[in-house]
Amino acid sequence: MIKRSEEWRGRTEPRRILNLRRYAGRALRYALVGVGNTIFGLALIYTLDLGLHVPPTNANAIGYAVCIVISFIMSRSFVFQSTGRVGVAGLRYMVVVLIAFLLNQAVLRLALLGLGEGVWQHAAAQLSGMACYTALTFLGCQLWVFRSQAGKD
Repeated sequence: MIKRSEEWRGRTEPRRILNLRRYAGRALRYALVGVGNTIFGLALIYTLDLGLHVPPTNANAIGYAVCIVISFIMSRSFVFQSTGRVGVAGLRYMVVVLIAFLLNQAVLRLALLGLGEGVWQHAAAQLSGMACYTALTFLGCQLWVFRSQAGKD
């Protein structure tokens, strides 16, 4: 019995390592896309909010609307390397993004209430909302939007 257990472990260990490498690669690609998209989106949001004095929630919404398109294209082609139907993935992505955006807006509003007015307070509030949005979007893409490709690991 011990011998069979040892044989079983020996056969599955390389598969686990391979899966971890795939997940790590996907997480790294997501991080790279996310950093680039975040820098661009944050620059746009800050320009609108702090430079042009667009209300913070409106600046946030405009920044996200622009970056959603960029993010979907990069997530589908580069991060999750999906070959599934664009329409299905696109609809699922929009559902995930909508839920994540609603969470983002709630966190942003709560952070603005707690932190108050000012440049640094607005910047911190925007970052708080972005962090929640990013985490929820990755999980949604991994577990649902691009599930068929992610599940092949």
